[in-house]
Amino acid sequence: MTHRRPEVLPGDGAPSEQPDGAQVAPRSGRSQVGEPRDADERFGANTWLEQWEALLVDIAPSAVKASQQGRAAARSGLRDGPVVTAGKVTATVSDRHGPTARVSIGWHPPPVGAWTAAARRLASQVRLTAPLLEKRLTGEVVDELHAAGIPLIPAKLGDLSIACSVGDGPLCRHCFAVLHALVARFAIDAGLLLRFRGRDFAGVLSDIRRVRGSSAPSAAPVAGGGSLDDVKVRPRLAHDPAQLLRDLGLPPGVDNGDDLGAAIRQAASMAWRLAAGDGTGVADEQLVLAELRALHAASAATVAEALGINEDDVRQVLDDLYSRGAVLRTGTGATARYRAS
Repeated sequence: MTHRRPEVLPGDGAPSEQPDGAQVAPRSGRSQVGEPRDADERFGANTWLEQWEALLVDIAPSAVKASQQGRAAARSGLRDGPVVTAGKVTATVSDRHGPTARVSIGWHPPPVGAWTAAARRLASQVRLTAPLLEKRLTGEVVDELHAAGIPLIPAKLGDLSIACSVGDGPLCRHCFAVLHALVARFAIDAGLLLRFRGRDFAGVLSDIRRVRGSSAPSAAPVAGGGSLDDVKVRPRLAHDPAQLLRDLGLPPGVDNGDDLGAAIRQAASMAWRLAAGDGTGVADEQLVLAELRALHAASAATVAEALGINEDDVRQVLDDLYSRGAVLRTGTGATARYRAS
C-alpha cells in the first residue's frame, strides 16, 4: 500500500511558529520504523510520519466512514488543541451534527529507565546527536529509541487509550478528527511526538550530556608494556574536516563559523603533512592535494614552497590530478593555477 504524506490541515489550531521549530527528517537509506503488525515487527521502508498516517488508513471497514468524517472535521471543527503533554493529548471538537465533544488520547509511558538507556545508545554515536540539535527525528534516532524500549509509533490504534465525551466510542468521527490533526501537527513539529512520549528535544539532549559527563576517566593510568613504535598508525585524509562543525553547530563564544572552519581545515592539512612525513622531499599525491585544499587555489610553486619540496615534482603531481579530474586548472606552464574540484 502506498501511503500519502500527511497534509497540514488548515484550521487545526497549529500556530504559525511552532515552539520547537522542528522539521521532519527526509527519508534516509537506513531501515526505518515500518508498518507494524505486532510489538516486535517494526522495521520497514516507510518513515515514522507515514506510519502514523498508516494507522488511520489501515483500519476496519466499519471505521472508514468515521475516519473520513474525522479528516473533514479536523480541517474546521477543532475548537482547541490538540494539546500535547506527556502521555496525553486533548482537544475539543465542534460538531454541527451533534454536541461538542471533548476527546482525550493516552499512551502508556515507556518503562522505567528507558530514557536513560536511550541516552546511552544515542550518546555513543555523535552522528545521532546532530539531528537532535537540529530538532529532527531521523530513522536512526527512531530506531535507537525503539531499541531502548521507547516506540514512537503504536503497533495499532488499540495501544492508545482513546475516549470521547459524547460516548460514540474510541473510533468515532470526533476521535479521528483529533488523530488526523495530531499527525498533521507531528509533520510540522516532530518535538510534539517526543513530548507525547515524555520528553522533548532539550530533555533528550540533556540526558545525553549527563551520560557523557558521567563517563569519567580512570583515576590511575593503565599500565602497559611494549613501545609506542610498535603501534601501527594508518592515517586517512579527511575530505571535509569541517563537516562535524556544521553538524554540531558553533561552540559557545564563537560567532564566525567560516573562520573556525578554515582553521580546522588548515590544522587537518598540517596533521596530514606530519603524518605523511613532511620534509622527506617526496611529492606525495595526497599530501599535495591536502595542501591545495588548504590553500583553496594556488600555483605549483606556491604549493611546493609550502611543502618544502621540488616545484617540478609538485607540478607533475598536479597535472596528473588534473588529467583525472581531481583538480581544476587555469592557465598553462609556470603560470597555471590549480584548485581542488
